[in-house]
Amino acid sequence: MLRPTAFVLILGVWLGTVSCRENQSSLVAEPTHTPELHNRYEAVAKRATAISSMFPDPLAGYTRKSHKTKPKDWGHAHSATYIRKKDELKIVVNDAPPTGRDEWAVFFQDGKTYKGFPVAVEKKPGKLTLMVRVDERFRVDFKTRTMTEDLLRKAAEDFDFRAVQKLLRLEE
Repeated sequence: MLRPTAFVLILGVWLGTVSCRENQSSLVAEPTHTPELHNRYEAVAKRATAISSMFPDPLAGYTRKSHKTKPKDWGHAHSATYIRKKDELKIVVNDAPPTGRDEWAVFFQDGKTYKGFPVAVEKKPGKLTLMVRVDERFRVDFKTRTMTEDLLRKAAEDFDFRAVQKLLRLEE
């Protein structure tokens, strides 16, 4: 006796085979590899490697717990979560091509800098964020719920902001 899931699987394969045979005459051979597609895949692979290397382990005495990328309507948010004892630090590289987001300008109006880059601090109840603008396209956020601003800046010391700038060259 077949289990219901096995039956559904067999039925699906059979129907797919029948459907493919009936539609074979309408299939048009598509090229599976073009130089443009190859170059795009290479650029994506280089970018993924570069983004992964931006989040070193360890960073300022913190151990990297996770790394992920989230697509957004404006670009991508690449993040890594770090831990040290009870402290948790999250670093987010916001990539909004080609020139960032207009909403970011508000944070950097006072002209303060950190390691030569525009910087801003956002304090909300229970959350502290140090934001560093890297060129027009990127904003690197250091977020915590347990650290002071001084400790957050110290943790940011080990981050390589120039590596973020190098992401732009991967597209050339």
